[in-house]
Amino acid sequence: MPDDTKLTLESRVSALSVAVGNRVRTIIGNIGDLTNLTTTEKSNLVSALNELKTSVGALISDETTATTTTWSSTKIDSAITAAIEGLVNSAPGTLDTLKELADALGNDASFATTVANQIAAKADDTAVVKLTGDQTVAGVKTFSSAPVVSATIAADDDSTKVATTSWVNAKITGVTYEVVPTAEVTEDVETLLPIPSDLFVDNSDF
Repeated sequence: MPDDTKLTLESRVSALSVAVGNRVRTIIGNIGDLTNLTTTEKSNLVSALNELKTSVGALISDETTATTTTWSSTKIDSAITAAIEGLVNSAPGTLDTLKELADALGNDASFATTVANQIAAKADDTAVVKLTGDQTVAGVKTFSSAPVVSATIAADDDSTKVATTSWVNAKITGVTYEVVPTAEVTEDVETLLPIPSDLFVDNSDF
């Protein structure tokens, strides 16, 4: 009569062996064929990974700049920071971005042309400038030559406008005067401005 306990143990060992075998095949399948590795080491996965790590490390160099190498993240961060600082170049906080610069220029893509046209429209310092309408000039101004006033001022104008020479000449044309003796002037003043007698006092009162 067969031993049921022995058969059960053998069955369990057999099932375990099959399960382990299947798991190993699955792992090997996931790993792939090591002979297809591009590393020198093809028989040991750990050795192949270490070889790859060494190769990658050789590509990182902060000392050289080439198409086959790269800088470390620290060197890249420093380079980017330095480039930004060089671009900003101590610009004020309100003008240290392209957006802020564009806003300051009125978003005018032809800003240089706009300014040049405005400057061209200004009067040259040697040109004759003609002002129309009422003008207000505040403070002390120095003119390289006498200003030319072309406005016409009415005869009864009592404002602070600047009169032209022709207006002044017209005003004084025909004005005459007569020399009067001093005695006659004194007599006329006393006649026109009589002095009250009570303004005088007798010296004996003092």
